[in-house]
Amino acid sequence: MAANAIPAADKDILSALRRRRRLQTGWVQSGYLAAGLLLALFLPRIAVGPTTDAVRVSGMLQAIAGGIIMFTALVFSLLFLVVQHAATAFSPRLVLFRDLPLVWHAMGLFVAVFVFAAVASIVVERTGQVSIVVPAIAIVLVLLSLAVARAVQLSAFAAVQLGPVLQAITLRGLAVLKVLYPHPIQTLSSKKVLPVTDAASRKVLWPRQHAVVRQIDLPAMLALAQTNDCVIVVEAAVGHVLAMGSPVLAIHGNAPDVTDNQLLSLIDTGIDRSFEQDPLLSFRLLSDIALRALSPAVNDPATAVQAINGIEDLLFFLLHRELDVAPVRDSHDHVRVVLNLPTWEHYVRAGTETAAYIKDSPMCQGRLVAMVQRLASQAPADRQLPLREVLSQLS
Repeated sequence: MAANAIPAADKDILSALRRRRRLQTGWVQSGYLAAGLLLALFLPRIAVGPTTDAVRVSGMLQAIAGGIIMFTALVFSLLFLVVQHAATAFSPRLVLFRDLPLVWHAMGLFVAVFVFAAVASIVVERTGQVSIVVPAIAIVLVLLSLAVARAVQLSAFAAVQLGPVLQAITLRGLAVLKVLYPHPIQTLSSKKVLPVTDAASRKVLWPRQHAVVRQIDLPAMLALAQTNDCVIVVEAAVGHVLAMGSPVLAIHGNAPDVTDNQLLSLIDTGIDRSFEQDPLLSFRLLSDIALRALSPAVNDPATAVQAINGIEDLLFFLLHRELDVAPVRDSHDHVRVVLNLPTWEHYVRAGTETAAYIKDSPMCQGRLVAMVQRLASQAPADRQLPLREVLSQLS
């Protein structure tokens, strides 16, 4: 495929919906462990600079090894409490801190320091003298561990504070929307016509237990559709739950050489939603926080107002964005993939879920009315109706 011949608008959506491999924490932490082991085996053999008594160095390394184990247990036991607090105080779907790469790198570093100290203490015992580089490196590693632990601690504090959590959710949501809808409204008018009018020749059903669509490998899907001269319609949007037997993809045209397993391999699934390609997840989380705050058990309307502030930022960004990016064309300007993406009505509905629950909260009702009125005053004519419907519901 001549990538440079693909229309610019479709290049953007291909870039946004490419598969991003998740961090393989097991491999990362194994790399740290191997680095610590290699450092312990070879560093004591270096005869550079002044030397010191090996017995004292071995004792120091043993103390570091024992201390880092207790330190690791303390740090991560506190982090478990942070994750539990975020799930109960904000939303059970909030996994920002749990998926933070810093947490898993910290665990890998602590394990590497333990392995280095434990193995190096055995290696240096066999020598009468050892280079001062060995205890110096050990001290540097301990200081580095303390610095990383401090960074994890600050991230943990942010994960239990309302302001940083709402800001992080809003920024992650905006990042997804910016790559998914990079163009101003009415710049993609050629894509307005739905390209698939015939009945699907084949449907691909989900064969396993419940799962959530996390990512779609759009570049691979486009290449497969072009190679087999067919159109692939994605029926399960990112963020949707797939039940056994539910439709995932529809094939329009003859593609006998493409198996269901090939097509299903283009869909990444998991047990919960992910920010990578999910444009509605940020709305879901902000609405969760607002609705929880409005419950009689919590009764915290100020928190709900702060969540509505984030929702307004998301909707205002979408207000003048071209949302009709579902048909994706190949290098010959033929539509090959049709995505299942939210419409403006879906976004408005997701952002105003609290409308049905704020009758007894004048503060939240006033804030939501102000948000919808501001959006309606600046919205194009074809995006006015959903906003007017919300206003009539709030009146």
